[in-house]
Amino acid sequence: MQVRICLLLLFISSCNYTVIKEEMRPFKVSEALLNSVSFNQVKIEVFNNKCISCHGNSGNVNLESHRAAYQHLENIRRSTLIKKTMPKSPYPALNRRELEVLSAWIEAGGPDKPLNGSDEPEIEDEAIQPTYASIKKNVIDMKCISCHRPGGEADRIPLNTREDLLDPTYEIVVPHDPDFSGLMIVIEPGARKFMPPTDSGISPVTEEEKNAIRTWIENGAL
Repeated sequence: MQVRICLLLLFISSCNYTVIKEEMRPFKVSEALLNSVSFNQVKIEVFNNKCISCHGNSGNVNLESHRAAYQHLENIRRSTLIKKTMPKSPYPALNRRELEVLSAWIEAGGPDKPLNGSDEPEIEDEAIQPTYASIKKNVIDMKCISCHRPGGEADRIPLNTREDLLDPTYEIVVPHDPDFSGLMIVIEPGARKFMPPTDSGISPVTEEEKNAIRTWIENGAL
């Protein structure tokens, strides 16, 4: 009887170990990626696309620097890989490549540089251009759409399309006149209704982004 009990306990213990092991490594990654992944790669391929809009330099969970992100390594693992509660709507779930990169980085211990000491791949942020497509991708979708969408806190002023921006009702964008365009007014420091709100956790619009928006409007907001 004692032998049977010991075998049963051993079996249960083995099962529990398997569960714990799977929780620690919820997504299989290659050893090559495990040894070459870096914070810069994760930031460019994952954080910038799916996270920074809500976890910028004014948020409680900052993902813009390695030092800040490393402090939240366990929270990132649980919310993205275990519970899958992040990213939140309206941002799509992480795709396979994003999961691979993030999983590798977390399993490697959240390194700043590659563990194997290799040079990091040349992965750079895509420079914003004074075009609607680039501004929508880099500013509207990243810093505005979470509130200015159907069901969002500011859904009465939608920003989903170029037509929404050009709607004369709100004068969000007035072609050829950036100084009279609401979009330019609210992103400047000191604005009465500064956007994104300082308590939203969303990073402010950068000078580079402002310049691109201004030039786009001056050119007619085409």
